[in-house]
Amino acid sequence: MLTCVFVVYSPPLRLKNIHMREEQVSLCRERMTYQQQRPKGSGMGDRFRSLEDDSFDVIVVGAGMGGLSAAALLAKRGYHVLVLDRHYVAGGNATVFRRPGYEFDVGLHYIGECKPDGGISRTLRAAGVEDFSFIEMDKDAFDVFHFPDFSFSVPSDLDLYRQRLLDLFPEERRGIDRYMKMLRQADRIAKIPGKTTWQTLRTLLSSPLPLRYLFSDLGSFLDTCTDNPKLRAILTGNQIIYTQPERKVSAMMHLFGFMHYMHGPGYPKGGGQILSDKLADAIEASGSKLLLRAEVEEILVEKGRVYGVKFTNRHTGTRIVRAPIVISNADIKHTFFDLFAKDAVPKKTRAQVSEYEMSPGLGVVYLGLKEPRPLSELPNQNICVFPEYDVAPLYEATARGEHVDDLWCCVTVASTKDPENTRLAPEGVLNVQLMGLAPSQASSWGVDEAQVKDHSYRKEEAYKQAKEDYAQRLLKQAERVWPDLHERIVFQEVATPLTHRRYTNATDGTGYGIALLPSQYLWRRPDYKTPIKGFYLCGASARGGHGIPGVLMSGIGVAQAITGLPLERDIFGASSPYAAETW
Repeated sequence: MLTCVFVVYSPPLRLKNIHMREEQVSLCRERMTYQQQRPKGSGMGDRFRSLEDDSFDVIVVGAGMGGLSAAALLAKRGYHVLVLDRHYVAGGNATVFRRPGYEFDVGLHYIGECKPDGGISRTLRAAGVEDFSFIEMDKDAFDVFHFPDFSFSVPSDLDLYRQRLLDLFPEERRGIDRYMKMLRQADRIAKIPGKTTWQTLRTLLSSPLPLRYLFSDLGSFLDTCTDNPKLRAILTGNQIIYTQPERKVSAMMHLFGFMHYMHGPGYPKGGGQILSDKLADAIEASGSKLLLRAEVEEILVEKGRVYGVKFTNRHTGTRIVRAPIVISNADIKHTFFDLFAKDAVPKKTRAQVSEYEMSPGLGVVYLGLKEPRPLSELPNQNICVFPEYDVAPLYEATARGEHVDDLWCCVTVASTKDPENTRLAPEGVLNVQLMGLAPSQASSWGVDEAQVKDHSYRKEEAYKQAKEDYAQRLLKQAERVWPDLHERIVFQEVATPLTHRRYTNATDGTGYGIALLPSQYLWRRPDYKTPIKGFYLCGASARGGHGIPGVLMSGIGVAQAITGLPLERDIFGASSPYAAETW
């Protein structure tokens, strides 16, 4: 079960040209037609120019993984579905962008439950996707945490993980064992979808610890385990998957997320775009339609019920298409405040949505690094560098719009995760990404809100300088992993929360939806079914949660709500037709 909740070779750029500016990248190259980007023989239909039908059973707004999975599941079960997206590529955050000689993932860096019988694999099969595979990450150390005076490697084996903690902190045995007990019980609860009523009851009765902390923050639970700051730093070292300090994040989100990766951390062979492309192909194979470069302007409502959407595409013009069911995979605040007429949304719903706290934004530095060693000699792992044991002050400062000098930094190397993918980087060069917290306020980047809305901010010298300063802060942290980092750089590009906002319309430029707080988790998150008749939600802010596993779960949840079919049981149950042999 899902436990939570993105070229043709050319020589690398010279060092003097590494500080690429967004406006220097030609519009033609950046918007290279999707058909040219796709592998030959994919069977993809026209996704830009034509739309023959005026009515559908379901319209999906947004072709992120949540929207694509919902559409594919529905299309495979006989629904005539239209998916609309403003971007020139399907996938939302699970896409890639290309520069000469390079292909970079936008948001997919690793996934859990990637075994052939894992939740991700079962979901893809249920959606009509068969031809896919994952590359397993380093079993002994898929995550490595670097702290000021020590490092810790996380294996994909819970018993070995426990032993490594005990080796470092033998005096903390009681607290470590309590934490392990919580992890195992939380993992049982995470597997409830697919179980019978009796099995569910038995699981709940045998897992009292998670129920006690169901709506607690992680810090409150850790207080019952240990007050050792080094041990707590290790236990919360995977915070890149939810970007919250321990006193704010939902304890269950942390626990479910950790165990999700314990069940087979991996990376899709062929890159992060592959899964999105295959879901899009599955939608079309079932007779439904995907239209890109289609900006939805309004979700249409009459007498409290949706009846379609109005959108604009340069080839089809402005059109109205009808459907009795509309699903939004778009950002939740953008959906309710920008895509509906004001009087179409109940006041209570508008008030609830306005009060949601969004997840922090992230900044990314995309690098090409010279690497003389063959990829076979390099580990397939993520690396997180923490300047302090307690990084809560970094979150607080970033939320205020401040740029902090000592960021935590997550390093991911796509070249070691998919070593046979020659599109990632030129030979002898590593495809590397550095990620860290970044302020979402326009003023933090030297521009104003009006410039962000009209996209003119990219031309401002203050913004360019702020980006460069941010990159240097992340590079400083990454030098703990590669002391000679600056000498090895042959390519560099920077993305900020403003970049993410420009491409996805995400509030505050976050990729994680509403924040993963106890007050906004599990059934305290928005339900798939909304008070507007015929209107549904999926994606990072819906009940399934964020990230690839969360939004896929939202696709299942919304499809189940629409069809009335027991899809969770069919996909995750013991007798599921989508099961397979494991690794």
